Amino acid sequence: MSKIDYSKWDNITVSSEDESNVFSNNSDSNCRVTKFDTPQKITIGGNAEKLEREDKSVINSEYVDNNCKNKCNSIQNKLFISENKDPRIVDYVCCRSSNTEFEYYWKQSGNEIKLLIPIDETLNRKDINVSVNNVSIMIKAKNNTIISEEFAHEINNNEDCIFWSIIKLKSEPNDIYKKMIFIELEKKQIDSTIRVWWKSVFKGGPETNVNKFRELTEKETDRNRKFEQSWLKAHEEFKRNIKNKRINLI
Repeated sequence: MSKIDYSKWDNITVSSEDESNVFSNNSDSNCRVTKFDTPQKITIGGNAEKLEREDKSVINSEYVDNNCKNKCNSIQNKLFISENKDPRIVDYVCCRSSNTEFEYYWKQSGNEIKLLIPIDETLNRKDINVSVNNVSIMIKAKNNTIISEEFAHEINNNEDCIFWSIIKLKSEPNDIYKKMIFIELEKKQIDSTIRVWWKSVFKGGPETNVNKFRELTEKETDRNRKFEQSWLKAHEEFKRNIKNKRINLI
């Protein structure tokens, strides 16, 4: 068996500058992706490329790539807007802390607890300290205690399940924007098949009819289902339009 000498390749390097020069000198330097639905025949010779289909029509792969990018960006933006809407304060129950007399709002789904705590407009994130464990929560603003409470039931103390941020939220009925701490927590599951609905978020706190939260959860689930159906319908229509669009390659 003959031996192949690879040593001549050892000192070859390609810098990003070299690559940019190569691509800049190429008149057709854009990334082009083509998806074929039927068997194709591609002939490459000299500086020419030829792509044939059985029906003799040709798809412009650059058109597919660019339009796909635009459409996908549009879909991603819609998803982003949908998932990041501000909380609706009317969906929350307003209560008052038994220890500090501070006002707070809360709501729940089958596996989540969400809290809203109004704060002074002059406060920023660096002024706030939120301390949470599986049975209690303490919130301080510049060393002044806002909330210090025990949860009515245990939560998941995993750091990946505890989120908080400061948001501006429109309050009703006067439509004035208030600065609030927004906290998202995950209930500790007793069993994956069991949902526990809390009557109150804190021990000794005001109790709420849990049917309010069940109805809200059902409405949100229905809204999400309708959004998903609309998205899938738009996506299928987009794929059909791309498949039916055929333009000759230059």
